[in-house]
Amino acid sequence: MIEHRFRNLEETLVRRGVALRYARRAALEIATHHRDLMDEALARRESAEEALRSADAAIGSSDMLIEHFASRKELRSWSHRFPLAYGIAPLLCFGLLAVALMAALGAAMHLIWPRPLAVHISAGLVADINLAMVTTFLWILPISLAMGFGLFAYRQRMALRWPMVGILLLCSVAALVNVGFGVGDGPKPLFLQAGIGFGTKKLAHEFAGALSRAIPALLPLAWMKYRSAMKFRSESGDPSVS
Repeated sequence: MIEHRFRNLEETLVRRGVALRYARRAALEIATHHRDLMDEALARRESAEEALRSADAAIGSSDMLIEHFASRKELRSWSHRFPLAYGIAPLLCFGLLAVALMAALGAAMHLIWPRPLAVHISAGLVADINLAMVTTFLWILPISLAMGFGLFAYRQRMALRWPMVGILLLCSVAALVNVGFGVGDGPKPLFLQAGIGFGTKKLAHEFAGALSRAIPALLPLAWMKYRSAMKFRSESGDPSVS
């Protein structure tokens, strides 16, 4: 019962915007102080119930403790100060990482084929490289980033609307991006290409692409929220939870 109270205290503090490390430290220090007060009361030959009541009275109610810590601005997490960052940061990270990867691929291509005019690449190899680029840039990278930001938002107990906005925006943009590797004519027969475009004729296809990325990206966040809700109901003694 007592341990459950202080776990709820930590959870509530995080939800109210207190940084996780501060919320955890506060809950631990209060629990330790509460235990010391009970030990002192028991040493005075008070009963267990009397010791519990006196310790509760000394540390104050949970609502009072929550308000005390939640009102201190220096304890607030940056994510609760700037929740809009969850709607923008995933897209910015995707853009920066995509540019960095494209630059790295360009450098690697120059090292592997320093004389592009003398290169003879089979159509199968070109198709394999192109498939690897599309899979990495347009699927693995955006979905992994979206999952990471979603789980970090859950850890900070952010309202779901903020990570969902970021995930949906990232997946929508990723569905509009095109990348490729190919062989053509001219002085530079090997080329890498990347671009972004929107067309009303392909709107259904682009929507399906965004949705097919968003669903797996949101699954870990949904699972963590569900597991947290089930754990809370179980600890609260909800008879509907087996």
